[in-house]
Amino acid sequence: MYCKHCRTELPSATITHNCPKKGLLNIDDDDSFLVSALIGYATDSAILGGALGGDLLGGVVGDLLDGDLFD
Repeated sequence: MYCKHCRTELPSATITHNCPKKGLLNIDDDDSFLVSALIGYATDSAILGGALGGDLLGGVVGDLLDGDLFD
């Protein structure tokens, strides 16, 4: 398994690592859609939801749940 930001090889049992490029990250991508949707909903921004959460579709869904898209 490799970190998607710094390309450091990680042991398979690793859940987090102190990435020099992004700080403390959860490298398990299974929840990135949900995290992106929550960020998109909270910030009312699909772009921020996708960028910060790691899944653009999740950011768009979160922004849609707020009422309108790309306001």
